[in-house]
Amino acid sequence: MKKFVLILICMLLFSTTVYADNVVPTFSSDDFSLSLEGTLGSAAGELFTVNLIDNDDALSSINVPYYVAPYVTEADGIFNINILLPTTIASGKWYVKVDSIVATPSNSFIIVNPTDTNTIRLLASVKASTNASELYSALNANSAGVDDITYVGFDKPQNLSEICDVLYYELKNSNENVQTIDTDDFYHAFRRVLFFTDLKGGADFDTAITTYADSMAISSSGEYTSLAADVKESFKNIFVTSDYTAKSLKELFADSMFFVKFKALETLGECETLITANAGLLTIDMGANSKYQKIPNDMRYKVFQKICESKDSLAKTSEVKSLFDTTVNDVLDSLDVPKFPVSSGRGSSSSVKVDTNYTQDMPVTIVPEPQPLFDDIADSFAKAEIEALAKDGIISGYADGSFKPQNNVTRAEFVTLIVRALGIEQGADNASFADVSFDEWYYDAVAKMASNAYISGYNGCFNPDSTITRQDAAVIIYNVLAELLSDLEPSVYNDAEQISEYAIDAIDAVSAVQIMKGYENNFRPTDFITRAETAVLISNVLSFLDK
Repeated sequence: MKKFVLILICMLLFSTTVYADNVVPTFSSDDFSLSLEGTLGSAAGELFTVNLIDNDDALSSINVPYYVAPYVTEADGIFNINILLPTTIASGKWYVKVDSIVATPSNSFIIVNPTDTNTIRLLASVKASTNASELYSALNANSAGVDDITYVGFDKPQNLSEICDVLYYELKNSNENVQTIDTDDFYHAFRRVLFFTDLKGGADFDTAITTYADSMAISSSGEYTSLAADVKESFKNIFVTSDYTAKSLKELFADSMFFVKFKALETLGECETLITANAGLLTIDMGANSKYQKIPNDMRYKVFQKICESKDSLAKTSEVKSLFDTTVNDVLDSLDVPKFPVSSGRGSSSSVKVDTNYTQDMPVTIVPEPQPLFDDIADSFAKAEIEALAKDGIISGYADGSFKPQNNVTRAEFVTLIVRALGIEQGADNASFADVSFDEWYYDAVAKMASNAYISGYNGCFNPDSTITRQDAAVIIYNVLAELLSDLEPSVYNDAEQISEYAIDAIDAVSAVQIMKGYENNFRPTDFITRAETAVLISNVLSFLDK
């Protein structure tokens, strides 16, 4: 009986994600477990069974499952299970078959058991390989005519020779010493190579992302699948033509994703934010003692202006880094005070004579009137705040010289500006959202705000591209300044009934100290905050902190 219960439990674990008619299992060798999460139908209490079997044939009285487990859905048909597996189960390909009246999805997955004798032998052969050819021999048919790669559950690909060529460098680039790789290293390295070669062979982008997300250490939801079709195609072209001998595939993935976003830039602000967020990836120095920091804040736009102007001629990420370094040097050189040679008063008799007749008319140096930073803010109520923040490098405009003060601001843009203006550092806690990937330009800002509990998401998502309302902006500012605003008197607006309950305290607090103000005694809580309003808001926050 105990064995049967264990079998039922373990069976559940072998599937990772079910989407009504699909199951995507994921095995973790860290704790030897499987996760099963997803949705069946839309109601709680939906009964289903999970079957684990070592083949893809139909279940029958003869072809019985290795494990079977009954389960019921929770609210909205959701289920989420994580169960430990027995350490005696063999490496190889296994199948999950989910059975319910709603759907009967099935899929395969791979178990890599580090104690499995066949896996140990295969790993020893891989470690002994000193080139791609030897690695191919290690994974190809052995003396008994068995393909060694099948011992860890992979079907032998027709392009195994090509895969081994990429895999050899992937193992070298991902591990300081190939001799230290373990079964999990090999498993994920092989899957990363399959991701690379599948895309190279024309595989569907979304399918490949979903299938290999865990091995690529990326999120399979939201960010990548929501990219436009032409962006996905551009990414594929850049990624599969990258030099896999020089960097690991995860590094090439990050490079390629950065570059395709770089090619899509439209404004100086986007350019600055993307490059700043990816300084580590680009290996450029933007630290406190860097040459970049020696450029005055109001002149740094020249660096990104040059990069934006040249982006169509750049062919790879390394060229962005090179142009950044060169442009920083050029901008610094252009700011140097000219140095004129001075006569020492010594030398031959033909020394320079100085004309002491100053009665002639002297040339007049005409100092031009300072030009506005942006050509569309002359009549804006936020003109002074916009110009001040731009000179401090906190905000920036567009490549065409405009600021577009009436444009709305996204949630990602808003938190990025707050982090930049206030110098917010990473908090003690780690925080992540399903729709915010590590290689997004706003990742660092979102992570810093979330780790300090200044922002929170909804159902695990942050919705970075959604425009932010005035009441949500007030809540974020209130969270950042909570200790300074907690004892202040509330303010009252005519449209107070339109303010969401979660935002009442925040709006009362920020209004009391004039960080945010209303319009004719209306706060307009559900209106989207504009770029001009955001500039005034940030300026008010900085003034409040200076008091």
